[in-house]
Amino acid sequence: MQTITSADTSLNQVPAVAKMVEWEAGTRNLDYGCGKFGKFTGYLCKKGVENLRYDPYNLTDLENETTSEKIKNNPVDTATCSNVLNVIYGVLYRNIAISTIRNSLKEGGIAYFTVYEGDRSGIGKETTKGYQNNNKTQDYVKEIADIFGKENVIRKGKLIIARKG
Repeated sequence: MQTITSADTSLNQVPAVAKMVEWEAGTRNLDYGCGKFGKFTGYLCKKGVENLRYDPYNLTDLENETTSEKIKNNPVDTATCSNVLNVIYGVLYRNIAISTIRNSLKEGGIAYFTVYEGDRSGIGKETTKGYQNNNKTQDYVKEIADIFGKENVIRKGKLIIARKG
């Protein structure tokens, strides 16, 4: 666990990634770092997508363990990680998050990453609600590519797409 918690960064809204992806009915998504609210789950339900929520700071151990068990025996088609990497202090902890996401996907599955860029200075600092890296979206591409493989990662504006292949 990181020393600076991200529990207070949870927002009660549907993340921007929701409208950046063409969702396919009958698929399953892991929402990694989902926060304490469930609006995204409701949004995906209307699209016919089952959303599995995981967040070590905002959900109970039982909720996270239940999600982990479901994925262990039946990996997901997609995973979303919205505004999570930017609040994780340190590459090691971001690598753990990215690896967990990759390991949750079935072969050929796709992960979608978005980040809040803060002031875009690249200088991380504690905030009133936790921590903010202040990195640009592009700055996370290499970290994700180190886990997924460079050939499996592309960036489209504020969206980073990584395929397990």
